Amino acid sequence: MSPKVGRNAPCWCGSGKKYKRCHLGRNLEDPVPLSEVDKKFREAFSQRMCLVPNVMKNQCSGQIVKAHTVSRAACLSKIARYGHVYQIKVGLFGSDLPDGPAAYDLVGMNQASTFSGFCSHHDGTIFRIIDTEEFKATAEQCFLLAYRAVSYEVFTKISAMDLLSSSGDLDSGREVSEQVRIQNLFSWMQSGTSQGLTDINSHKAKFDEMLLEKDFAALRYYVINLQTPPDIMCASGYFPIYDFSGQQVQELGVPDKVPDVIFFSSIASESKGAVVFSWHKDSDKACMPFISSLDHLTDGELPHALVRWFFDTSENLYLSPDWFESLREPDQQSLIRRINVAGDPFKPFDSKSLLDDGVRAVKWAVTGRQSNLG
Repeated sequence: MSPKVGRNAPCWCGSGKKYKRCHLGRNLEDPVPLSEVDKKFREAFSQRMCLVPNVMKNQCSGQIVKAHTVSRAACLSKIARYGHVYQIKVGLFGSDLPDGPAAYDLVGMNQASTFSGFCSHHDGTIFRIIDTEEFKATAEQCFLLAYRAVSYEVFTKISAMDLLSSSGDLDSGREVSEQVRIQNLFSWMQSGTSQGLTDINSHKAKFDEMLLEKDFAALRYYVINLQTPPDIMCASGYFPIYDFSGQQVQELGVPDKVPDVIFFSSIASESKGAVVFSWHKDSDKACMPFISSLDHLTDGELPHALVRWFFDTSENLYLSPDWFESLREPDQQSLIRRINVAGDPFKPFDSKSLLDDGVRAVKWAVTGRQSNLG
């Protein structure tokens, strides 16, 4: 149904403008070209900031760099082919993937996994020991992997908010009923992204405190050591809802409650690999049972569970071209479907998504597990 609004009344979309200066006659306008949509996306995610705590900003170099969420030299180089890796294409409304392998773009290592979230000084000094030293699963190294991931999550949510606030004209040239649908979707997405930014900032404040104090006693970590570098590199954070046995570990959207979050990275170190989960002790309620369900899996089951987790929860995902192209087509399609489902904001969370689906896409060998969980 079309909104009934007077010309001089506030527009029904909530922009604060008068109807005559906002949506009146918008159905007669030319649609926004895809090139303009792409431009908005690039501009929003090309902001430049240094996400260190405020008390450290007086040390900023002033030169914002393209910081790697996944180390280029230590990790991406181990899975690259001729200097390139596969990167998932993600758009405004989540995954833009069609049902096929062409959904992955080959990108150079210099561009893969980058975000303009630190100045040259802080990117070089804060993360030096995980970019240049062998990974030994120390508390500080696990913390820094998590700190890079939480900073990336803050950056993406700030960027997404800016993108949504500048994309209100994407309904140009559409019928009024479609305009209403799009504006309702944007309002819903803005509300969810705003709450997500508030929640992740709350967690980052705790990691900022650990960074400043260089005290990692509040950090929990669980490390899975691999015989070789994993074919999939990622660095992300996620609010876990269900664990690997299908049990619910927390409920999202509880008023006045910040949900528990876990951070995870897959890395290479020398000729070996690891997957690292880290969280602040204040997130124990959800993260401890979640990790317990992972720890109960056998060494043979564990790699395939990790693949399901990566494709269900991370958009910051980089794949070995040789590995992905060698997969059987049904396995490729299974992984792509996971991303499509995860990227669809209208699909409910599936309690069974992390359960074994029979796909055996990797040949990783687990060589051990380390944690500070007692």
